[in-house]
Amino acid sequence: MMIKTDYIRSGKFITFLWKPKIFYAQLRNSPIILFPILIALCFIVLGKLLVFVSIYPSFSSISLDVFSFGLTINFVLVTFLLLFTSFYFYVVLIFAKNKQSFKLILSLVLHAYLAYLYGSLFLYLFKIFFMNMVGDSGGLISIINPTWLLYFIYLGMGLKWGLSISSGQFLFAFISYFVLIVIVIVLLILLVVWLFIMLISGISESIPQLFQLFFGH
Repeated sequence: MMIKTDYIRSGKFITFLWKPKIFYAQLRNSPIILFPILIALCFIVLGKLLVFVSIYPSFSSISLDVFSFGLTINFVLVTFLLLFTSFYFYVVLIFAKNKQSFKLILSLVLHAYLAYLYGSLFLYLFKIFFMNMVGDSGGLISIINPTWLLYFIYLGMGLKWGLSISSGQFLFAFISYFVLIVIVIVLLILLVVWLFIMLISGISESIPQLFQLFFGH
């Protein structure tokens, strides 16, 4: 119970970044769900608000609708990612005959996502500092967001030090999850490319019809 009482007071919600092994060992006995969720919600709202203000300097009903829609989509996607990831490791370990607490797995996944959010905030502040110092738009820094690596790094450390599993079970669960995510990303990219090709194809097929409609006899 000690980790729950001093989670906020002692700043464990951020000190786990440089003390992960000790933190995850404590988390094994007392998983924390509520506080990481609240912190993640604050970060998500803040991030969307910063993007919204940069795109829409003046508020309007349309821009607020866009903000609400984007925020809702973000909440849904993040919730799906966290629950899917937790459920995946829970099921995989059941098949490995080493059932673990779903609450503990969810807590580990939440803190991995917090590490990603902290990294995103640091990168955002660094880009602002870089643009102010150099007077550049950010270049490659604005395109590449490497903070997703933090998610996988802290997820791996959480599984390794937070769960009672063997090295073989850890490697199988983590590598299979990583491969699954890569496959999903590739499929999504192929889907977007296919939709784009279909859109271009539809436009190219409609051009002769438009010419015939306006200029034909």
